[in-house]
Order: sequence, then C-alpha cells, then structure tokens
Amino acid sequence: TRALARQHRYVIRDKLMEYDSFIILEDDMRITQHHVQHFLQMSNQLQMLQQQSASSSVVEPMNDPYNMKFDGEMTQNQLKRLIPGFIRVEVLLDETTNGAQTK
Repeated sequence: TRALARQHRYVIRDKLMEYDSFIILEDDMRITQHHVQHFLQMSNQLQMLQQQSASSSVVEPMNDPYNMKFDGEMTQNQLKRLIPGFIRVEVLLDETTNGAQTK
C-alpha cells in the first residue's frame, strides 16, 4: 500500500496546470461544503494580508534562529508561506464498542 499512497503525486504532476487546487483525503475523512467555503475564505484573508504587508514596514528577522522574533506582526515573506489547511482529529466515542488500537 505504500506505493498506492503516493500515486496521487503523479496525477497532480500531470494535471497541475489544469486545476486551481487539489484535495487528497483518506477514505474515512468527511469534507463538507462548509469546509471548502471556509478554506476559500481563509485563503482570501491571507491573500489580503499578503498584499497589505507589501506596504508594511515590518523588518525581516535575522537568520539566527535563537534571536528571531516570534511575536508581533508577520513579515511579508512569512505571510507568503501561509496556506490554510485541515487538522485531522480522531475521537474515541465509546471505548467498549470501539476499542483503542493495540498496534
């Protein structure tokens, strides 16, 4: 199954210029219209922040990771790297019926 889990990469490579976005899910993940709408809304908000940052006077942090500033306004380069995403959380509703994994 390891090779099967990577097959989507070839599809994306071949169709990259034909679509605006790609979504790859496991077969037990549920994505609704609300999720997609929220993703698009967050994408638009991030794009607006990136455009506003072009005129911002925020100074880029130094390259030394021990002296980098991690609070306050984000720099334009930091904002360019942001993309909205999903976090998968699994909840065990009833352990007697749906026992926890043992492996």
